[in-house]
Amino acid sequence: MNLVSYLFIAGTFIVLASCDDSRPWYETLPAVAMDYKVHIDAGKEDCYFQYVNPGATFFVSFQVDGFAIPTATS
Repeated sequence: MNLVSYLFIAGTFIVLASCDDSRPWYETLPAVAMDYKVHIDAGKEDCYFQYVNPGATFFVSFQVDGFAIPTATS
């Protein structure tokens, strides 16, 4: 590697080390896409949270596997 590469890498570490922001790195980006797959057994529930910047769009989709047994209704 040449001197320019070493200086670039050293500069990157200095900038990252001097950041005193306590937020995760991805919260300061203009757009972040995250994909989660959560399996919840039938009859159970789950709760979790995801931070979203104010004014951002939060898209959620879900699906049911289709193997649920329908219950009888009277």
